Parts: sequence; C-alpha cells; structure tokens
Amino acid sequence: MPGLTMDHEIKTQNGWKSFEDIDIDQDEIYVLHFYESEYCHRIYPDTSYLTPLSLNICLDYQGDFYTINNCGVDFQVTSDYPLPVNIPNTGCSYSGQARHYDIDSIINILSKAKSQPEDERDEVKLYSEFNNDILTDYEKNESWYQQIEIGLDDIQKNHLENVGIFNFTFPKTDSKTTYLINVRRNEFGECWV
Repeated sequence: MPGLTMDHEIKTQNGWKSFEDIDIDQDEIYVLHFYESEYCHRIYPDTSYLTPLSLNICLDYQGDFYTINNCGVDFQVTSDYPLPVNIPNTGCSYSGQARHYDIDSIINILSKAKSQPEDERDEVKLYSEFNNDILTDYEKNESWYQQIEIGLDDIQKNHLENVGIFNFTFPKTDSKTTYLINVRRNEFGECWV
C-alpha cells in the first residue's frame, strides 16, 4: 500500500490535524484537483474540501521510504507512492508536463539533469500553496499555488521496518484527475501529495 508515515498533519476544514484525529464521517480534507496534462501555459488546479471514502492504515509496513526535505517541503512516503510533479520544458516555466512520477523516475530525471548545461537542465517541482496572507483577493479566488523545486540532495532513502503508514481513498474521478492532500511534518514544509 503506498502511503505516508504517520507523523504528518493533514489540512482539513477545521485546520491541521494528525491522521489519528481525523474522523472521516465528519472531517472534510483539503484537496487539490490534480490534472495530468501537457501544457503550454500555467494551469491553476482547483481546490476544495472533500469527504474521503476511507482512511487506510497499515501499522507494520516494512520497506523503503523516501524523505524529501528542503526549505519548502518536508514529507516521508513509501517508495511506491506516486508524486505529483511539474516538469517545465527547458527555459520555460509556462510549458511542460504535470503528472505522477514514482520517486525512482524523479531521481533518474534529476541525475540526467546534472550532465546538462545549467540553462538547459530539467527541473522537478512539487506543488505547495502560497502563503494566503500575501495573496491578493484575485489570486485567492484563482486557487494559486507555488511550485517548489527539488534536487537530488533533497531526497533521502531509508529502509524501515514496522512503520505505520496511511492514505485516503476519495471518490473516483476521470482517468487524468486525482485528488491530492495537503500535508506537512512541520509548519514550513506544506506540500500537496
């Protein structure tokens, strides 16, 4: 089961909650509607609050975990957790592709980028919300988000045993759309996964 470690908080309609404090009969989870796409301009995904169908828990997971941690994000997931990323085309942050990648594919993209000239390097960016205190009313209404670039130095692999993990099941969408949850392990590391 792909999942996050249990030390994350999840954003709900009632603020940030640890997974054990979430009541799926009462809590709505803050989600981003992630559209897999090729694009030639910025796409601003919709956000909403949504009641999950289930909260899935495994208390004794054994396997490889990846921690991604830099000044903008901090989370830990199983090695098979698909991460939603934006890979801009070389030299243009307004075009590229948004889709799910497994972490090994992300590492491969970043490894190849090291051999590319600096102004032609592929980038991998995760999604995070802007600080709402600095947005204009227009930007707030347009569900703006920021993209946080990650590098190879931000990714650490560990093998762990008997670790608790969780994920949510949400209502089905079309084949190119999934719901991402907003998580953090500290107040500065908020990210959509």
